[in-house]
Amino acid sequence: MMSIDSWNRRDKLIENRRSGRQFEYLAILILCLCVPAALATTVVGIRVPDGFVIAADSKVMYREPESRGPATLCKIYQSGPLYFALAGMAFDRNRGFFPEKIVADNFSATDSLVSNMGRIERAISDSLKIEMKRLKTEDRSAFAYNHRPGVDMLSIIAGEMVVGVPHMSGRGFMYADETTSITITRVPDCPGEDCPNGIRFFFAGRSDVAMKTLNEFQDDRGTVRHFPVTDVRKLVEAEIQASPEDVGPPITIVQVDKNGATWISNDSGCPIVVTPSK
Repeated sequence: MMSIDSWNRRDKLIENRRSGRQFEYLAILILCLCVPAALATTVVGIRVPDGFVIAADSKVMYREPESRGPATLCKIYQSGPLYFALAGMAFDRNRGFFPEKIVADNFSATDSLVSNMGRIERAISDSLKIEMKRLKTEDRSAFAYNHRPGVDMLSIIAGEMVVGVPHMSGRGFMYADETTSITITRVPDCPGEDCPNGIRFFFAGRSDVAMKTLNEFQDDRGTVRHFPVTDVRKLVEAEIQASPEDVGPPITIVQVDKNGATWISNDSGCPIVVTPSK
């Protein structure tokens, strides 16, 4: 297995951290001023014993043709030691729905990722219920656009290093109009009882083709190869090729290990740094 420790040099890490800071203000400005957008998005993550990798496309989909903003955006966020990506309903400035702020406000570096994800999923669920009820009354077309039966309206992949050990988790949120309730899909955390070998792939957003492509990474015995950066890139590329109208380049890839974050590819100026409100 390739060691994440050997992937990149430290000077690249320093250079990309500086680049991320330079883009922080621009990214936040875009989020505050743009018309509501939907991140059709493909996000793929992989957790291995010595680190984790998150890859995301950068294309932005707008609900109305006349409502246009940037063609691409960063979709990977950072709040303290937490790196996370969102897919689905991006934000709603008119109603004050900003899921990345919800994540930052409910994350504590002193708690376990399991505890953090519990708080985050409850806060997102409560906010989504309010958001969808208001959309149904105030903007029926936006409600219909974001409420598609059987499809997560919002999903998240998150990871952090805890005392040198990578922790990764994922959640999907689906809204049921009949009961005005949220159904949560929980991807088993890694490490954990359901991640015995310490390796797990995580998917968010449009990912049917990516998950099928994952089978190509297995040998006759079903053993997954361990080339994290190459694999996540290939999975996102497969989704872009299958759905170019919804998912598109550039692909952003971050790898995180005990030495910190290294941006393998970062044409979208990630991360968007989100600070807690409290």
